[in-house]
Amino acid sequence: MKCLIFGCGRMGSAILKGILRKDSVDINFSVIEPQFINDSSIINSEVSIYENIDYIDQENRNFDLVIIAVKPQIVKKVVKICRDKIKNDFLLISIAAGIKINFFESLLGANTRAIRAMPNTPVEIGQGVTVLFKSASISRSDEIIAENIFESVGSLFWIETEELMDVVTAISGSGPAYVFYIAEIMIDAALKAGLNAGQAELMVLQMMKGAGCLLREISNKTAKELREEVTSPGGTTEAALKVLMLNDVFSNIMQNAVSAAIQKSKELSKNN
Repeated sequence: MKCLIFGCGRMGSAILKGILRKDSVDINFSVIEPQFINDSSIINSEVSIYENIDYIDQENRNFDLVIIAVKPQIVKKVVKICRDKIKNDFLLISIAAGIKINFFESLLGANTRAIRAMPNTPVEIGQGVTVLFKSASISRSDEIIAENIFESVGSLFWIETEELMDVVTAISGSGPAYVFYIAEIMIDAALKAGLNAGQAELMVLQMMKGAGCLLREISNKTAKELREEVTSPGGTTEAALKVLMLNDVFSNIMQNAVSAAIQKSKELSKNN
């Protein structure tokens, strides 16, 4: 299979490196990236890297798969290049935020084989989650191609309604930033309580890693059940949670934060 990738920034390169690590994915990659990719794990691979689209005029213009990993503002330009320069019918996978399936269909035709993907930043270490939505023309074999790609960088699932992508963006896409912010606050609290910077960071980061692994590995218990197990009556955890749960303030803050992210995602989608 021949694949052309437009854009190989942070997310695009993370996905590419994940695929390259997975021997079962047999794809011949060409990458168009204006910025030089100073990454030996890509440069020393079998991936062909080009700085601009002139490559498409010079080489074979038949591609089975096109991955769009550029900023939303230039997606239209990229899609028009695909329409005008690539000869054969290709599977399109887009990770550009806010760009809906009907946008691709309006430029490439109603029968466009398009998949919209929303990966999050932990794909960089193979621990991401990607949510996928497909056009009506996608076959099961197309689905398998997408699944092989994104399973190489973590977990995935399909959604049946594209509007849910706004929720996915707010929870999964933006979610790592919420976790990082909580870590930031806890490290600061540890520093103010007397630990040094190294101790505070090690303690908080390992605690968060361990809690996340525990939550994932103990599949027969919910987050609430695990939280209750840690909370001994009259203990330190209970004292802290009473503050967090007072008048549902923390819960309301998180609900409002997610709602704000969902609304912003909807606005960005309309603009595109």
